[in-house]
Amino acid sequence: MLHSALSPAEARQLAALQARAGGTNLQAAATPSGQYLHGIGGTFSPFGVDPAIVNAMVLPDNSLRSYLPWFKARYDYALFEILTAQAASSGSDATTACATGKVPGGLSVCTQALPFGEIRMATRALQLNKIGRRINRAEMADYRLIGDPLSVVPVPAELKTNTLLDEKKARIREMLFAMDRDYGGWDITGTPANLNTAGMKQYYGLETQINVGHQDALTSPQALCPAADSWVDTTLSGTAWSSNAPAIVRRIHDVVRRQEDLAVRTGLAPVEFGFVMQYAQFIELTYYWPCNVYTMGCTGPSGTEISLDGAALTALRADMQENRYLLVAGKKYPVLTIEFLSETNPAAGVYASDIYFLPLRSPRFVDTQGWITYYEYLDYNQTLGTAAQSVLEGYPNSRFMIIGDGRFLLYEIEQTGICLQWGAVTEPRLICKAPFLGARFTGIRYTDGVPARSGIPGDANYAAGGVSTYAAPTYQTPI
Repeated sequence: MLHSALSPAEARQLAALQARAGGTNLQAAATPSGQYLHGIGGTFSPFGVDPAIVNAMVLPDNSLRSYLPWFKARYDYALFEILTAQAASSGSDATTACATGKVPGGLSVCTQALPFGEIRMATRALQLNKIGRRINRAEMADYRLIGDPLSVVPVPAELKTNTLLDEKKARIREMLFAMDRDYGGWDITGTPANLNTAGMKQYYGLETQINVGHQDALTSPQALCPAADSWVDTTLSGTAWSSNAPAIVRRIHDVVRRQEDLAVRTGLAPVEFGFVMQYAQFIELTYYWPCNVYTMGCTGPSGTEISLDGAALTALRADMQENRYLLVAGKKYPVLTIEFLSETNPAAGVYASDIYFLPLRSPRFVDTQGWITYYEYLDYNQTLGTAAQSVLEGYPNSRFMIIGDGRFLLYEIEQTGICLQWGAVTEPRLICKAPFLGARFTGIRYTDGVPARSGIPGDANYAAGGVSTYAAPTYQTPI
């Protein structure tokens, strides 16, 4: 029986945990993965190999996750209000000495409710008697990795070890890496309307939050909240940098100034904003930006010449590319590149994607250390924590682990003979507390003559190859 003091949310979490513990829902794969780190056929089993292994694997480009912070949370919904308006005054102006005059209107708010998403995955199955093996004394165990493909993914302290040697931790780290890669696109396109099952649920991404049509979460039918809407700019949709750079630069400047002004008038300034876009789009943008940003609005009589310093413009372009920013009205705005942005290919070598302008932080937001846009995760240390001990009494501690400072619930799937498998669940969400300060430019076209390597399997620019297992050495029979 669940502890009577548990909240409904805790009860749901622990009921799911009990089901897993009983082995009624999950069982380790009967056929384990044939890929191991060492021993016969192992990935790192060839004799005489240099111990320094050079990494060529890349993660999907997603600097949004490395820039924004992650905060712990324990409530099912991020429920917050946006003050939208004060209604118009009613009545008439005073016409006599004792008249009261008009009566001011009341305040209105728009409640927003952002639930957690839920992501589950399982490791490759492991056969116990296959781990820790070596073919013979020639197989080395001193490998080290030069360059870490997972360096941008927060690695739980429990897994910070040489995963080229530890079969269990290697599988768990593979799983956490795959979670980040396979579901990172939810940061942009996620919505529970796309996926919402008992075991998997998308959270709301930027396409939903930086948008128009915001509604109050507590009324039915839902009240519209236009004051909470973002600025969604479609005037540049289908416009290419190569032929319309001056108009694009001017439009982006105008929208940026509008949102900066809105931050001042709402009392939220100073606000740090940032752009979010495809890497290739950013690079092409920087080729056109310096010349156009320095000549924008410069007009004169026919025949007027405008002198530009080519070296200075080249230096600005190089600095923007190196330090990832755009110069708008003399202010540097950081650029966060993300590979998961929706992209179309309207013509050969031509692509189209949205550009986001996000409110990142402001000292006014003291409850979130100044952050306006950030991630949260359900902290299992708070929701399960010590309460889980009464439910799991009698089960080995190794069956369930809370790792990553409460971010991941790791559990051992019911074993099949000597085959073991682990699963993990995490419940994240992305929050923008002031969507009305955000903006989105839709469908801006760009070229990508030298595409960057993709970290998403199946993408045209994804590169893999190599082998996972090696043939065992051949030895003759003794007789």
